[in-house]
Amino acid sequence: MALFSEAELLDVLTGIDAGSTRDDGLGPSVDVVLSEDALSSEKAFEEFMESLASDDDAAVSRVSDGSQSEATSTSSPPASSTSSKRKVDAAASTVKPKRKRRKHELDHLRAVAAELEKKLKALNQPLNEEQTGANHVWKHISSQMMTERQKSVGENARLRQLVREQVKSVKAMQRTLEKTPDLSKMGFGAECSGLNPAAPRQPPTSKELYRDLFKNISSSYSNGAENLLLQQQGMPTPSPVVQRKMNMEMETVGERGPQMCLQFVESRLIPFGLRLIGDHAWEFLSGSSGHENFQMALENQGNELFGHCTVNNPSGSIQTLGNIAVRRYVEANKLTFVWECDGASSNEGTSIIRIRQKGWCVFEPSEEDPQNATIFRACARMTPQIADSNSFTDSAKAVGQTTEMIIENYEKTVVYIFDAVLDSLTSDKVSKVV
Repeated sequence: MALFSEAELLDVLTGIDAGSTRDDGLGPSVDVVLSEDALSSEKAFEEFMESLASDDDAAVSRVSDGSQSEATSTSSPPASSTSSKRKVDAAASTVKPKRKRRKHELDHLRAVAAELEKKLKALNQPLNEEQTGANHVWKHISSQMMTERQKSVGENARLRQLVREQVKSVKAMQRTLEKTPDLSKMGFGAECSGLNPAAPRQPPTSKELYRDLFKNISSSYSNGAENLLLQQQGMPTPSPVVQRKMNMEMETVGERGPQMCLQFVESRLIPFGLRLIGDHAWEFLSGSSGHENFQMALENQGNELFGHCTVNNPSGSIQTLGNIAVRRYVEANKLTFVWECDGASSNEGTSIIRIRQKGWCVFEPSEEDPQNATIFRACARMTPQIADSNSFTDSAKAVGQTTEMIIENYEKTVVYIFDAVLDSLTSDKVSKVV
């Protein structure tokens, strides 16, 4: 076992003391580095690692330089080489604990950095999810607001179109009434000139009026007017549910020029045979019938009916008296009713309004079930003529009341008759089944 001399031990202790002194200037400890925010950024951490590497290299170089200087300064004979080698080994052994300590510190720093990175991710994760949820909510609200805005824009456009159509109809009626001649200067008929709501109803005594009405009916049927009217584009498709439309048109009658005309068209599919519905409707018209605000009394002469009717409009306290003529045309697979009415309406404080009504209704067997189903189509045209048009057209309210009165008259007469006939047929069918 080799023993070290006192000189060799002294050299080793001197080298240890020199190494510890040099290590005092290697730089700050781990705690100092951490307290000075060495991990505040990636660049700071890289600089810190470079400083550690440079310190280790400097320590190794200092130890090697010291060993070399000691080797050159020693003047021992043959044993000097052995002693210098032992000094170098001792100095190298003192450097290894330092490097291990530095390595442990680096590993610790890496672990701390990884832990901090995990915490950072954990902190960022809920924030991102919350922001994503908030964005989704606002996006949904924005989409709903856009949808509602589009709906409101469409509804406003529809309302504007309706207002334009109403204004256009009123203006057309005003222009028509302005061009309507003054009937008081043309000799108004005696049958309807003396209207009095309180006076009892009298059957007409003049047959000339009915003769003219039937003459107009014959001319209309021979000219095929009902085919043109009932086959027009505005005629709705027949269905079990009533399909009814109204429109305003301008027509020219003789030398009177253009006049405003309200036209009503409707069609329906009736669950009864052609002959049954035709005969029942004619029997219904032949008798005196009506309701509280509509009375009708017609005289039957085979395929012709004539008489008078009275319509009361409770909403405006208006009474309409009319002389009516109806003719029936029977064909192989077709039944046609044509009527014409000459009436007049009066109201306290207003001018007399003469209303000319023409109507056609056609019954034809259904193609799907010709024995038990009938297609019904009807068209009625009402033309008002104002006796004092100058004062009447100055009031937009009067124009609106006239239009409302005509519509109400149609519903109380034509619509009522059609519905009453169908209700009567339905009741008879139910009673037979029972």
